[in-house]
Amino acid sequence: MKLIDKEVDVVVVGYDYEMSFTRLALASFHLQRGAKLLGTNPDKFTMEAGFKVPGNGSMLTCLESASGVKAEVVGKPNIFILNYLI
Repeated sequence: MKLIDKEVDVVVVGYDYEMSFTRLALASFHLQRGAKLLGTNPDKFTMEAGFKVPGNGSMLTCLESASGVKAEVVGKPNIFILNYLI
């Protein structure tokens, strides 16, 4: 696997219907090289057609486990986003 960008300061995780192992691995590489991990929300699942499917929080947990970097949630329900918008 080849790193696309040599220097990445922040990995931002939002809900991604096309998440892949390659994307997760690249994000983990950047995190292990010092990038910060930001998430838009901690939702472990979302509903699709009446079934639970992995949510943004599941992707954050995966990256936290793989990289050892703790995510900071900057969207709902964090006050950060409200302060930024006001």
